[in-house]
Amino acid sequence: MREFTEAVRRAGGRAGALLLLLTAGPPIRLSAQSTLEQFSYDSLRLSGVQVDLGALGSTRLRGAVTGGVRVDYGYVAPNVRVLFGLSYFKANFSAHETQTFAAKIAQLVNGPDSNFTVAVGTIS
Repeated sequence: MREFTEAVRRAGGRAGALLLLLTAGPPIRLSAQSTLEQFSYDSLRLSGVQVDLGALGSTRLRGAVTGGVRVDYGYVAPNVRVLFGLSYFKANFSAHETQTFAAKIAQLVNGPDSNFTVAVGTIS
């Protein structure tokens, strides 16, 4: 029994020394650390504002108006910019498109006397 406990004590001592050696070594740098170190919020500041307003052309729409605002806050990392934008779009479908839509709805209705009308109004 004495030989068995003595062997365990010696092996435990080597394992403890090996563990101490591994923890005392220099930390291993991960490859992602160098990428994450490039990100910095220190240089973020308002660097540009863009405002746009215009009209869109389409055969299916009428009165299409669009507008937007974009704000540039600069670089957060090399080749990475922080941009915020807000856009608005408003248009009505043309009368022909609205009539076509109403006709397709009428085809789906299975009325006993076929005496009904479909009024869809203006579709924006």
